[in-house]
Amino acid sequence: MIERILGLMEKKNIKANKLCRDLELSESSITDWKKGKAVPSVKALEKIAKYFGVSLDWLIAGEESKQPLDDEDTEILLLFKRLNALGKSNLLGYANGILTNEKFLR
Repeated sequence: MIERILGLMEKKNIKANKLCRDLELSESSITDWKKGKAVPSVKALEKIAKYFGVSLDWLIAGEESKQPLDDEDTEILLLFKRLNALGKSNLLGYANGILTNEKFLR
């Protein structure tokens, strides 16, 4: 995701400080995202997507979704992307486990 943000910035020749200023983000936001110290909030991602004229789905996942992501789906995806391989595996195992219980299904 950060790669797509940086790619858009490079393509449009937008410097980090200008993007932060235009979108009212803290000066350290992009640096923290690059270093993996933080991930953009849903609100920041929405601002970035609108600023560059891209979909939130593309910004987050790198592809267009047939069904738009709501805020909760976006938050889950962002949290998942922060996990290492073991964390992702554990979370997927847990999710598959609760899907066997009818009370958790739509």
